[in-house]
Formats: sequence, C-alpha cells, structure tokens
Amino acid sequence: ELGHIVVVPDGRSCDCGQKGCLEQYIAGRGVIKTQGFGTEHIHDEEILVTTARYLTQGIMTLLIFDPLDALYLFGQNLEAQRPFL
Repeated sequence: ELGHIVVVPDGRSCDCGQKGCLEQYIAGRGVIKTQGFGTEHIHDEEILVTTARYLTQGIMTLLIFDPLDALYLFGQNLEAQRPFL
C-alpha cells in the first residue's frame, strides 16, 4: 500500500509497525503533526511542495518495485488542496 512506503528512515512510528511511512507525512493526521494544523487550513505553497516531495518519493519507490498503468490518489488531503491542483 502506497501509504506504508517508508519515505523517512527512522521517522515517525506508524500504526502498521514501521517507522517513516508516507502516511505519517502526507495524510491529514501527518500534516497536523508536521504543521500543527489541519489540511483545510493549508494556504502556504511551501507546505504543499514539501508534501508533494514526500508523495513523489513514495510513488517513485512504488514504481521501482511495481510498474503501474494507472495510480489513483484520493482522500481528505487532496480534496482540501483542490485550488492548488
């Protein structure tokens, strides 16, 4: 699962038992831990760039091991950032 690809070695503990999972840095709760506020309050492009870098790293890691024809992204974080997309 994309959300459990490690993007930060020895990073935050995840519910799956690993550390540094993508979900801990780009999902709603992860953004709150990083920024101190929810995704609906993100209006700073720098935060979005940081989040996009983590997401890109996770997708690239996924593609190394499993080339895909399509990848669908969804969730609260993406929906909240529709104006930036």
